[in-house]
Amino acid sequence: MRNAATVMVCSLLAACATQVTRMEDFAHQENWAAAFESMQYQLSKETPDAFSRARSLVQNYPKVLQFGFETFAPDKLKKYGDHVGEVEWHKIRLKYFCTVATTEQCIQAKQNVDEAERNIRPLIVVLQEFYEQLSPAERQLLDKRHRIIMITSSEVGVVTDRQLQDISTLGRTTSSQLGEAVGSAAYVDKAFSGSPSNWNYSVSGHIGAQFAGAVIGSILGKQIAEESYRIQYTIRYLDGHIGHVEQVSSFPIGHSIGVCLRTTDLTILNDSMCNGSVETFRNSLNL
Repeated sequence: MRNAATVMVCSLLAACATQVTRMEDFAHQENWAAAFESMQYQLSKETPDAFSRARSLVQNYPKVLQFGFETFAPDKLKKYGDHVGEVEWHKIRLKYFCTVATTEQCIQAKQNVDEAERNIRPLIVVLQEFYEQLSPAERQLLDKRHRIIMITSSEVGVVTDRQLQDISTLGRTTSSQLGEAVGSAAYVDKAFSGSPSNWNYSVSGHIGAQFAGAVIGSILGKQIAEESYRIQYTIRYLDGHIGHVEQVSSFPIGHSIGVCLRTTDLTILNDSMCNGSVETFRNSLNL
């Protein structure tokens, strides 16, 4: 079984789709990107052969290693961090890069990754109506400090009512049907076991087994059925209209009345998003 690092590298590197091609063949074709990615995939297996082949590859084709080193350049790491909000992928890649890189290259790449991680801008949710009331200088400062998810008043509101419906009992019919099928199969298997002279099948016995299985399945269903609840929220949106949003949950506890929500995904927002003003928003961010 491949370890977690192997799975991560395999899922993210293009070489995973072409891992049957030898990294030496890519290098021979001067496809430095594919050669480097294929090499990292092989290194993720952490086998002695992979390490020896990788070291031989970078000695014979220094441009493969140079390509890898350039992927840790500060501008590329910044662009990735700004877009994704983390550099975990690069931290995993760094481990394998350093097994074949020079000490200086490894240290520099690690410093670049650490710096990129320190400079990742925090993600904030911003109401578009507030953002548009900021001055150009304030918007520029906000964009420099944060990664922004912009939302509108039509998708933000306050919970004014909550209705709960228990839909857990839907699982009992399924358990009963499953129990009936199991009981039926067990009876048929037993009735026709052994030689034909020992077969002992009867319609009444078959029906009895089905009935018993259904009863047992129903009982077990009541004991092991997963709880499920439908919660309907009444929302007073910031743009003034009233709407309803549903949520299915395994817990009979939903958001409280009065909570400020982003209704597209039922994310709880700061109360100032629903009850504040552009001034409170501006002050909260020290603009």
